[in-house]
Amino acid sequence: EAYTDHPRNSDIHVQVIPSKEKSAGSITIFTDAGYGGQSEELSIGRYPYLEDWNDQIESVQINGNVRVILYDQSNFQGKSIVLEQNSPNLDAFNFNKRAASMMIVRLAQ
Repeated sequence: EAYTDHPRNSDIHVQVIPSKEKSAGSITIFTDAGYGGQSEELSIGRYPYLEDWNDQIESVQINGNVRVILYDQSNFQGKSIVLEQNSPNLDAFNFNKRAASMMIVRLAQ
């Protein structure tokens, strides 16, 4: 599988996906609850290693018709949670600062 560095100033690696998928939705991750602190918008794709974002995510905004699956270990391993709506505090799911990998997928229309 082909991987490329995320285009921003972070070390998140993302699987290359067709460009038509990128416009279907995204998520924004935040280092603080309530959508505060540092943030990064991520397109639909598979993120096996969050690197600088590992164990840093406290809130997630859903942009469009997508679902995000967060895993507490890299490479989509360990415990996971599924989010389909904005989540201002991942502590509500006992997943605050635990995400180490994620998948962002488009929901069926």
